[in-house]
Amino acid sequence: MVSIAGYVIADKEKDGMTMNEKADVIIIGGGIHGASLAFHLAQRGIRPLLLEKSFIASGATGRSSGLVRMHYDLEPESRLA
Repeated sequence: MVSIAGYVIADKEKDGMTMNEKADVIIIGGGIHGASLAFHLAQRGIRPLLLEKSFIASGATGRSSGLVRMHYDLEPESRLA
């Protein structure tokens, strides 16, 4: 799969899936939050199943400005959150 400026070109030969395995958690949405959650669960030995209706990062995440940052810059603001 190749992503170019928000457009994803899928490898048609690898674009199929069969359900032969079990999952502990089902995650709906393959954006930044869903992908991050799947990654961190897998690191802890939990088997996630990530479901995306199109392609990974094909929605809002793939069309964002590409910035990921902490919302609260100052320590007092972080404590209030």
